[in-house]
Amino acid sequence: MSLPCFLDFEASSLGVNSYPIQVAWSLPDGQIECWLISPAGIPEWDDWDPNAEAIHQIRREQLLEHGQPPARVAARMNDQLTGQTLYVGAACDNDWCQALFEAAELIPRFTLDSYWLLIHEIVPDSVTCNLRWRQEYTEAAWRRVPGRAHDAGNDVRQMIELYRMVLACGED
Repeated sequence: MSLPCFLDFEASSLGVNSYPIQVAWSLPDGQIECWLISPAGIPEWDDWDPNAEAIHQIRREQLLEHGQPPARVAARMNDQLTGQTLYVGAACDNDWCQALFEAAELIPRFTLDSYWLLIHEIVPDSVTCNLRWRQEYTEAAWRRVPGRAHDAGNDVRQMIELYRMVLACGED
């Protein structure tokens, strides 16, 4: 079964000067790629929130030591994702994708769309407008995904799992 593609970013903070530090995406076969993004050499990428670090558990030093330059990550995304629509769970993912590609001096060859609008296409509004339903399904999907939240790769796994659960629900 071919799946939609999903995308998630982790960032330095939630502030206006935040920048992407980790990205993960899935392919139609469900495979996931995940990259740390280095801020080295990008002077404007200096915003860092210790509270955000406590959530995503990625240290700035890790990015400098193990992260890849934005140009390499963005080029890989274009290589893998050209022509695809990727679904993101939050509007800030659009901003971080734009920041990544601006730093890389590239243009994305894919489009972004709303994950939750995709879900609403499968399950009727009368169900998805119920916040309890959304919370219950989200929590159930997390129980099926090993690892912690706020790791871009795990977040994409959770999005895939929730999508599969919703598809199964829609078939009933």
